[in-house]
Amino acid sequence: MPCYSVMMMLKNSNFLVLVVAGVLSITSLAPVYAVGNKTEAVSVSNATLSFKMIPRTPDQMAAFYEGRGFPAKATQVFSEVCFFTVIVKNLSRDIVWLEPANWLINSESGENINRLGQQYWRKRWQQLNLPKNSQATFRWTLLPTSRDLRPDEGVGGNLVLAATSGKIMVTPVFRLGADGRKRLKLATQTIRCGGR
Repeated sequence: MPCYSVMMMLKNSNFLVLVVAGVLSITSLAPVYAVGNKTEAVSVSNATLSFKMIPRTPDQMAAFYEGRGFPAKATQVFSEVCFFTVIVKNLSRDIVWLEPANWLINSESGENINRLGQQYWRKRWQQLNLPKNSQATFRWTLLPTSRDLRPDEGVGGNLVLAATSGKIMVTPVFRLGADGRKRLKLATQTIRCGGR
């Protein structure tokens, strides 16, 4: 009686709330582009992993965090930076190490573009007196600084870079295997900040 089981789960309000909350969370960061913004996601897939990087506009990020209780003074800072949602999935039978600090991120002219990680945001949020629960929410949405991905495991989160109006050249580099001695360097991906 599979239909009966499904109906009983749907009658359970907790289950329904979880399903609705999950769908809303996933769709709230779906790639929606502002009119005239031709910035698009980049995607790479091979036998080892799949990699996707999706540019987000400041308005998208402000709406996402405002929906989670962030005050306007906090979301205004999003116009000063570039947000990208990164999704990585291990397609191999070995460990893939996600370590964005190893990625090469440069402007068209070759200048290094700074990643704005947890330490940067901790200071920024303290300056704005952002409540601790909001700081924790923001930290939870960032791409992990280091993570081992087991076979068939995926991870996603936001990568935040110093704002730039030109093209950004991203060369993702991953360590492979339990000892991390092998390296996989993906082809350089060209992307732009959302909304710029």
